Order: sequence, then C-alpha cells, then structure tokens
Amino acid sequence: MSKPSSKSEGTAASSSPKGAQDTISLVAIDEAISTSVKVTMDVQIGSVTLSLHDLTKTQPGEVITLDSQINDPVKLYVNDALVALGELVAVDDNFGVKITEISK
Repeated sequence: MSKPSSKSEGTAASSSPKGAQDTISLVAIDEAISTSVKVTMDVQIGSVTLSLHDLTKTQPGEVITLDSQINDPVKLYVNDALVALGELVAVDDNFGVKITEISK
C-alpha cells in the first residue's frame, strides 16, 4: 500500500473555510475599536421652553418646572442619538440610570 501524498495531506489540513481567519481578525479589530472609542452619554429628565427674558430673570432658589412627571422615563442619548429609556436610581451618593427599554 502506498502512503497518501504530501499534497493531499496539505489539502486536508487546510479544509477550514477560507474566510475563517478573516472573521477572527475582524472580531479582534471590532473589539479593539469598541474599547478605545469614547462616546458621550447624556440623560434627559425633561425640558422647558422659556423666553430669554424669563431666563435672565431667574434667581437662585427659584424652581423651574419641567414638562415631565416624576415617574416618566428618562431619555438616554449617545452622541445626541436616543438609544434607551430608563429610570433614575441612587448609586451611593450619585445618580444612576436603570435601563428599561432599548431604542430600535
């Protein structure tokens, strides 16, 4: 009996899909990018429209009423794009946001 030629052994060893290594490389690149790119997240609890005149008359201690209710969800924006809704929570002495809905 003859041994299989080294040519056929080499073919068998390279039976993985042609793009498999490319996919692994793209995943590594994607992870590297996503961990190094910084974005800004803003949380909006409400808003109000005032005239410039009324704004300039505002004094310390004055309360400005916003258009949202206490139990309304807050809006989370990443780089000015709405990405989620949530509710305000206390985290030690800081505010936090519990995500309740992801935007589609």
